[in-house]
Amino acid sequence: MKMLITILTLFLAQNTFAQKLDTIWYNNKWKKTQQVSERHFFRVIEKLDTDKYKVKDYFETGSQQMEGFFSSLDPDIKNGDFKYWFKSGKKQMEITYEANQAIQVCEYNEEGEITKEWERIPVIKVVNGETVTEFRLLQRSPKFPGGTEALNEFIAKNIKYPKKGSNIKGQVVVQFKVNIEGEAINPTIVISLTPDYDREAINLIKKMPTWEPGRQGGKLVPITLSLPINFN
Repeated sequence: MKMLITILTLFLAQNTFAQKLDTIWYNNKWKKTQQVSERHFFRVIEKLDTDKYKVKDYFETGSQQMEGFFSSLDPDIKNGDFKYWFKSGKKQMEITYEANQAIQVCEYNEEGEITKEWERIPVIKVVNGETVTEFRLLQRSPKFPGGTEALNEFIAKNIKYPKKGSNIKGQVVVQFKVNIEGEAINPTIVISLTPDYDREAINLIKKMPTWEPGRQGGKLVPITLSLPINFN
């Protein structure tokens, strides 16, 4: 009986954060409408957490038009990966948002060919003793094999704490270049913690596997990246 109560409690808790809201209808200009004759799109919202919503939009035919994640619905704030489809069901666009700002875009035509592609990547610099973040638009930035999640796993698995001052906590920012062969080369410290921690951050970059090289103007190009490494 105790196990049954525990399972039931867990089920109820999970459903508290995975609750579908009412379907919302929109006209062809994405204005909410209650008029059946004006219905063109409809939206289904699933609450995943207190500040995370999974949203799916559909054409009036029932075919999916969009899927993505919002951190707020009033006002709408997009955060994360979004996918869009043509009415035919073929992929139209992929966009990654951070706080409602597109940082990565890939558009397709109905034949599946890429027609437009760009990314906005941050480059951290120190100017007159102050940290400055500049942004650069690229056709495609270098990709760690497996993506961001795999990069975080690599850092967690390979990061080492120096024996001296192992109780120190903080962040080291390393700048390095990914060449056209996908090698992470020339790591340098942009924001330092201590010489020993800086050395470990450099060693981490040197252990990295081959990346997918960046592209600009349809050609492989070397790209400089900045990577914050947290020692907690």
